[in-house]
Amino acid sequence: RAAEEAAMKLMRTEMSTDPNGEDSGEGSAEASAHGFTPIVDGKLPMSPRRSRAGPPHQGAPPPPPPGKGDDSELPMPPPAVHLPRRPPLGAAVRRSAAQDHSHDAAGNEASYRNTTMHVVGSNSTDRSHAAVGNETSHRNTTTHVVGNNATDHSHAATSDGVEEGNSSTHVGSGNLTDQPREAAGSREWHRNMRGPLDVGKATDQAHAVSVSRESHAIKKTHETMRNITDDIAAKQNSSGNASGNAGHLAGAHGAKPHSPPRHIGCHEFMHAATLAPDQACPKDCPYYAESADKASACVFKCVLDKECGSSAQGVRVDTTIADPTLKHCRNCDIPGCTTCSEKQDTCEQCADGFTLMWGACVLTPRGIEWALVVIFSCVGIGALVWYIELSCRPVVNEEGLKRGLITRSLSKLRQGRSSEDGGEETRSLYPLDTNMARETAGGSGTTLFFRFQIFWIVWALGGLFLWAVIVSVTQSDLLELGMKSVKTPRALCSVIAWGKGLQLETMHVLVKFGVALYIWTVFGTLVFAVLQRHKYLEIDNAATMKDFMAVLEGVPDLKGSEPVEDELANLIREKSGCNVIGVSVAWDLTDKNLYSQVMDYIDYWGGERADEAEQDASLSGTRAAGEVEGGASGGAVEDRDADDTAATANSRRHGVRGQLGQERALLASQQPASGGWSQNGWRWKLFGAVDRAALTLFFGVPEPHHRPPGVEDLVMSMKTTGHAYVVFATESERDIAVEGLARADLRYRDRRMELLRVQAEPESVIWRNVGLTEAVRVKAKIRGVLVLGMSLIGWVVLVYMPYMNAVARMDFDSGNQEPSGLVAYLLTALVVSGNVLLYALCAIIAERSGFMYQEEREAGYMIFYTLALLGCVCLDAFVASCISWSAMVRSNAHTADGRPLESLTDLKEIFDSYPVQKALGFQLWVYCFPATFLLGYLAEPIFLVYVPYHIMTRVVRSNVDLKGWRADLALTIFAPFDMGRYADVLVSVMLTCLVFLVPAGYVAYIFTALLFSNIYIYFWDHYRVLRAVPGFCFSLNVVDNFATNFMVVPCAIMLTAIIYRANCMERGSFCFRGTSMSFYLLCLIVFASHCVLHLLLMSVLVPHFCRSTPRATTKTYAEVAKVTPATWFNVNPSWVLRSEHYYKHNPPAQVFVRGREHLLKANPAIGQFFEDRKAKPEKFW
Repeated sequence: RAAEEAAMKLMRTEMSTDPNGEDSGEGSAEASAHGFTPIVDGKLPMSPRRSRAGPPHQGAPPPPPPGKGDDSELPMPPPAVHLPRRPPLGAAVRRSAAQDHSHDAAGNEASYRNTTMHVVGSNSTDRSHAAVGNETSHRNTTTHVVGNNATDHSHAATSDGVEEGNSSTHVGSGNLTDQPREAAGSREWHRNMRGPLDVGKATDQAHAVSVSRESHAIKKTHETMRNITDDIAAKQNSSGNASGNAGHLAGAHGAKPHSPPRHIGCHEFMHAATLAPDQACPKDCPYYAESADKASACVFKCVLDKECGSSAQGVRVDTTIADPTLKHCRNCDIPGCTTCSEKQDTCEQCADGFTLMWGACVLTPRGIEWALVVIFSCVGIGALVWYIELSCRPVVNEEGLKRGLITRSLSKLRQGRSSEDGGEETRSLYPLDTNMARETAGGSGTTLFFRFQIFWIVWALGGLFLWAVIVSVTQSDLLELGMKSVKTPRALCSVIAWGKGLQLETMHVLVKFGVALYIWTVFGTLVFAVLQRHKYLEIDNAATMKDFMAVLEGVPDLKGSEPVEDELANLIREKSGCNVIGVSVAWDLTDKNLYSQVMDYIDYWGGERADEAEQDASLSGTRAAGEVEGGASGGAVEDRDADDTAATANSRRHGVRGQLGQERALLASQQPASGGWSQNGWRWKLFGAVDRAALTLFFGVPEPHHRPPGVEDLVMSMKTTGHAYVVFATESERDIAVEGLARADLRYRDRRMELLRVQAEPESVIWRNVGLTEAVRVKAKIRGVLVLGMSLIGWVVLVYMPYMNAVARMDFDSGNQEPSGLVAYLLTALVVSGNVLLYALCAIIAERSGFMYQEEREAGYMIFYTLALLGCVCLDAFVASCISWSAMVRSNAHTADGRPLESLTDLKEIFDSYPVQKALGFQLWVYCFPATFLLGYLAEPIFLVYVPYHIMTRVVRSNVDLKGWRADLALTIFAPFDMGRYADVLVSVMLTCLVFLVPAGYVAYIFTALLFSNIYIYFWDHYRVLRAVPGFCFSLNVVDNFATNFMVVPCAIMLTAIIYRANCMERGSFCFRGTSMSFYLLCLIVFASHCVLHLLLMSVLVPHFCRSTPRATTKTYAEVAKVTPATWFNVNPSWVLRSEHYYKHNPPAQVFVRGREHLLKANPAIGQFFEDRKAKPEKFW
């Protein structure tokens, strides 16, 4: 009581002190009389030296005068702190009332954000402090605060006792308004003072208080007060209502205690910050138990194993299991369990939506979940039964299987004609060591595509190397930030405290890395766009079919009964004076029925001719063998040749169907009825229908007896569109005609036409879409966007909502505060399946959007797919955040300063809290790897190549109907090559750029995953193009232009994340103090501004540095067409039909099909110069 009276008197004296800090000394003298040390000009004189065995020496010399700089003085923190006003130090310290915190009544602790103060004071400006009363002193703290009229201070607690004149001081500081203090973990050593600097958050100011106990009398006073505190704490513990006020002790940011670890007693609540990380409970009560009070974060007591979950001890009642390994009371590790068995990892009662089964909780589907389970189960079981039956069938069609596999091999991407085997020309496969970034296999668009992948591989490698260098020269702990896994709540408290402090201290390192990577990425994208343009112009100098073609627009509407091609060719020759090879008119195939009939006829008669060619080749081989073996028996050979000729003639009269019918009848007569696989058996009727449905749906194989109607009527009923492709003899003549006719009045049947130069190859034209008007194309694209949006909504309702509902019913361990591995695996499966469905859906939408050229369709597909993936990413991020938030709230997660997460209301504060940061980092990592970066691409070789090949070989070999060209269609490679990989790579890079919003420990992991995933994707695409897809040709740079422009989005994401992290950063100068919504609006403005400026740079710089024009080729059309199987004539299905059935060409134009190039016949009169023998297929046996 005497000490309290002296403190109050000193407070009144200080309040009357003049502005210069001078006073009458009455207060100081009074304080000294009661054991308090007076403050002289802001400096605390050292107490006289004393021995360990006795009190201080009597008659100690008085403190020296201020300003002498004697070593015996204890200075305040250095001036670099720039405090507005240094408070006086002593046994009574004047403090001010906090604007942001209200203090408890007398006798309770006053909790600041990171420290615990004992406040004796009154009369605060905004909030009422505790009235003068009994002082409650927590063990290990002796700071007394007499406060009045202050603004939000963060105080520090000093440890008990001063030895040899030195004070052991814990300093709590916060983010100052005028000048931020150093971050937690940094060491500031003051003369005659020891202890690391702990950093906490304060709103305006943070001050350090160091109290030195000067006399033996005050030491006795403190001991008396500590005894009183122990009595109060004992009463609280015995009532089972320990408040856990120690949760706000100094050092809540995870700094190690500066004094030796405290003694641990049984059944005593302790804060985790007062314990050593590896400090164990006594043997008498070896298990840590967490306090049941949710307002008391990181407060534990040591209990017996039978006391785990005891409400009488004031601990969590759900932690009933004493883990002998962890030495911690925990709940049972059973998701969905609400009531665990006593002291066992079994469940007695499950949550709603779970069914108790053998001591575990099994998730029970509800509502739509049951429907999904039933549908997928039925489909899976049916597919399994069909496959088992398919594998058990007899082999009855080995000939059709061999024919289909040979055509499959011939349809792959092959080189141009070369001289082999004695001068004969053939087309061989590209070797696997082909440099796809240099060679033009598959067209110039393919080369640009592989260069695009290499750019992002180099980017990931450079980013990883830069991060490794920065971490090695700064702080290696950054590699662990956010990555530490915990098993107990006490370990989690230490991790959160350590992580928050380290994140604040090292935020400038992450920001500097982001700035360097951002500058490098922006500069690299601009340079790369220029290099891509240069490469395209270099490839474009090679002579291809597009160099000889010009598009004639404005063709009048005419019927198929008129010789439109000949009339237009003669008109162009007359008007331009140039040599025209021919005109390929785009006939209107927009009607689905008409297009279906045309393609059926092309497939049917093209396949029949292929079958006839195969039979002729087989017959020629038989005759050659007969001539060798004939010798004296020449008559027998002649008879056999006559029989073969008659069989061939019969086949051509009646078609291959007659032979198939005979073979089927023979097979039916030979198969026993009991086997079930005769043509009249139940297995054929049941599973044969499944075969035919799969063949028609996935491979477009028509029914066995299907025969298209008469083609002459079909040809006559067609109508022209407004487009025709004019082919010239040389490129120079094409340019002369385009420039000359641009100034002339070109008319045909009173309709003005225009000749234009267009960059396109024959295989690029989508003939069924040429006749569509622009309005129809726009409507198709809008319809596709709506379908995509509705599909995403359906995906949310049918899949995501049941998933969130199921996960929300699960329970999580409070020691981890993150979703379990099962939830992570479910999310991975959800992400992969969603990406696959988006892949198929976007391909269908792009196919039906009315694009005229394949490159435009691929560009549209890339845009649809990218936007859909971004929408799906946002959806996945929202779901993952909701799940993580639910898990953390239910596990009583708290921030580094002890506040429960559920008490946070500000969105930015929630996002910046370290538990949320740690959980979001984990979710981003799970979402990126392996779900998005790798898993889907690992599945591609299996489900897009091997599984269709494996199943269809069994279907073909067991169906006698699949002969000839129908076997070719059945064994066609299932998945053609597309440019959707652009979108895959871009989305992966965008996800990588989000790493700046999570703890820095994930930077190395995500960049490493991106690097090796992209390397795998590059080599898989390299093999896929050369061996696992049908041949193709992407000759334009349309898709690459869209992709290079889309690279502004990752750069914008990176800049926005850097701005977010740099806001109010330690050691930073930028601080936006608006509301959270206004700050997020600022980030959105930064994102949009970067996109606009970056696109402007792309549109200005790339054309400026790429002004060169491609050189005109000196080759003629005949020279190029002689080595190029696909021309402007034989890729047009309408022209192929008109060549044979209207113009009666001999030989007629034959449709170009990959794998059947050897069937093409030369006819220079109609622009056909290519003729070659059959290429060498791969060996399958």
